[in-house]
Amino acid sequence: MPLRELTENEVTQLGSTPSSAPVATVTSVPGAGKRKSPFTEGQTKDAGFAVRMLSAIDSMENLTNSGFNPTNLYDVLVENLPLIPDIAENYLLSSKYQQFRRASNDFAQAQLRKETGAQINESEMDMVNMLYIPMPGDTTETLQAKADARRDAAAAMRASAGEAFTEAQKAVDKSRDNRVSIGPDEAMTELLKRAQKDPELRARMRERGLINE
Repeated sequence: MPLRELTENEVTQLGSTPSSAPVATVTSVPGAGKRKSPFTEGQTKDAGFAVRMLSAIDSMENLTNSGFNPTNLYDVLVENLPLIPDIAENYLLSSKYQQFRRASNDFAQAQLRKETGAQINESEMDMVNMLYIPMPGDTTETLQAKADARRDAAAAMRASAGEAFTEAQKAVDKSRDNRVSIGPDEAMTELLKRAQKDPELRARMRERGLINE
């Protein structure tokens, strides 16, 4: 119950005078209590999934609108050749295909986390890929249907999150605004610093000819 100053009548009834009435002071202590989120745990999780899905969709559509063909058979074959090490595979894959693959994987994982809530297995990823992700051999109609399905799935996730989505998107936008962009020289300097304390990173940089020892 909040404290208030006594009225004159109340002071008189207590046998005191207004000037001598005790005054209660309430001091607010910053951080004394944690603000309770107005959203449920489910809404908060769905908001995170929705943000990831919409971001992935934007990346995928930006790439395809730039002329990239996600069903490029060469890239898909390279990715699925069993004898190519992962590091070499990344070098052989086109830059845009790598970006598209990352975005499509993020979309699929966000969608599956909602449905499974646990670790995602390979068969589940294959199922989502068949439903949402462009594959070699897909017709123009199938590619459009998959694009529509991605948008529908993201819209449903956003609706499930309610206003929690707005808060999550604001947090992501703020993080991006505060991100510091560094050039290649600064990036290399930072890598060299890390390599001094990380033998594995130092060895990988030496293999690629980035450092000489």
